[in-house]
Amino acid sequence: MARLLVVDNDPDILDLLRIGLESLGYQVRTADSGLAALRAIEEEIPDILITDLIMPNISGEKLLKIIHAVPEWADLKTIVISGVAAEAPELRKAVPCDIYIAKGPIASTLKYLQDSITHFEQMRTICEKGRVVGADEIHSRHITRELIDFKAETDKILDHITDGICRVDTSRTVIWMNVAFSNLLERPEELILGRDLETFLHPKTRQNFDSLLENQETLAVEVEVPLASGGTRLVRARRISAPPRGDCCTTLLWQDVTDRLLSEEYYENIVESTSSLICTTDQEGFINYVSRSCRRMIGRSPQEMLGRKPWDYVADSHRDQAREQFSEILAEFLAGETPETNLWEVPVVLPNGTEIIGEVHASPFRNRANRIMGIQLALTDITARRHLEDERQALLHEVQHRVRDNLQLVASLVRISHPLHVDTRIAAVSEVFDELYLEQSFSRIKARPLLERIICLGLTTPEYRVTADVSYHVEAEFLPMRSAVPLSLIITEIMERLIPERTRRIAITVSLVAREEQLVLTITGSCPADELSSPAGGSTNSMTWHEGCPDMLEVLASQLRGTCQENTLPEGLGFTVAFAEDLLVS
Repeated sequence: MARLLVVDNDPDILDLLRIGLESLGYQVRTADSGLAALRAIEEEIPDILITDLIMPNISGEKLLKIIHAVPEWADLKTIVISGVAAEAPELRKAVPCDIYIAKGPIASTLKYLQDSITHFEQMRTICEKGRVVGADEIHSRHITRELIDFKAETDKILDHITDGICRVDTSRTVIWMNVAFSNLLERPEELILGRDLETFLHPKTRQNFDSLLENQETLAVEVEVPLASGGTRLVRARRISAPPRGDCCTTLLWQDVTDRLLSEEYYENIVESTSSLICTTDQEGFINYVSRSCRRMIGRSPQEMLGRKPWDYVADSHRDQAREQFSEILAEFLAGETPETNLWEVPVVLPNGTEIIGEVHASPFRNRANRIMGIQLALTDITARRHLEDERQALLHEVQHRVRDNLQLVASLVRISHPLHVDTRIAAVSEVFDELYLEQSFSRIKARPLLERIICLGLTTPEYRVTADVSYHVEAEFLPMRSAVPLSLIITEIMERLIPERTRRIAITVSLVAREEQLVLTITGSCPADELSSPAGGSTNSMTWHEGCPDMLEVLASQLRGTCQENTLPEGLGFTVAFAEDLLVS
């Protein structure tokens, strides 16, 4: 008995046909799709193929074309049972089958199938004249005709699209394609349908294709396609539906970018010479080009970014705003208008979760015909610059605040000071800013050089002109600017009290050390007994301070939340000022 392979996507009809044909003594195998039929033929070639005509993806018509394209299957006998024979008689001419039967009631269909199998050559001769067996027993359905016309119109539109489109199942087998995809591979569809898509790709780029189908994050890749005429073609594949899972298929869009390869290389040589990340998008916002600098700037590969949208990499807090700004700028470009601003800042998220501040410059991306195809974006990392500007603003604010406070402090001292001492205090403040200039800093100043400057200033005051041996013990390396002026004025006041009148030689010890969460400034001065003129002895300096002015050391120490203590020594005087340590150490 004849071995039959019956193909129909309707499981009920398939079972009825199988049962009926087996009851007639035939060996029957079944397939529920065109792809399943191809796999069944590869396993074992039947004597006769019986197939439905209208099926999803690989239809009966395409199945027959594939069979005729394989030399080993050229002698396979074929029968079509069509449910649209009355509605679309024109399909008969396009279907390369031996016998064409109208699908009516199962009993009638089985009878015509038995007659066709038993008298195959006679029935084939009848059908060669364009006859449809059993067509006079069925009636045309208006709705079916409308659906057929709609499908034909849709297929015509898809076949006029210049980009290739195909669908693959979970095994990466091509189950549907348009004409442009066939032209892209330079192969007829009957040599593509039902075959593994990877066999048409260059081996070195198959890994990219694997990423497209397996990685949810990857939406587009570039692959090379060997051509039947020789050479290769560079193609950008974009996934326009979800990756294949279970019984689901995925749809891929293929764009020939070979002609753009040389211009892209030239363009890339230009953009790679800049420090910015350059990318272009289409009018829907999908990235279609990224410069290699993306690895250096945001830690991502070009392949990873292709097919995504620029705002996908913006921090969540600014993503909606970035999307709206992109859409507004693109709309203005397309309308021929100039945006109010095409430069803005966005926080960009890196793969490790950290953020950088990016400055984005947008410009229209045009083709050779000067038509706007999308937007070109240039991203510059301004994180360091922004941090420096923020720090600069903070420091300027600190300088403004401290200078104002220090000027108020100096002004208060001037009002209560003896006129002879005003110049010395102003000179002490100048020493602070000279040292800041040398340090090239707005925030801190070296402690020891400042102490040396102020002590030297006190020793060279024309009123005294003394010879001094000065020793230093300084543990603090730096002082913050906010405390440098009060400290310099304190030292100036101490020096005026430390050197009695008529003294020409003196030994001075300066100490700045940490003690119990405080920083303690100690200055002592000693001189030979025969030269010492103490406050008790009626020194002009001492008498002037005690009689006409409040205790300036206490006033100045309070500016630093500190205290001041004066100690009478056997051969001189000592002053100890204790400050809160956090006000003195950076």
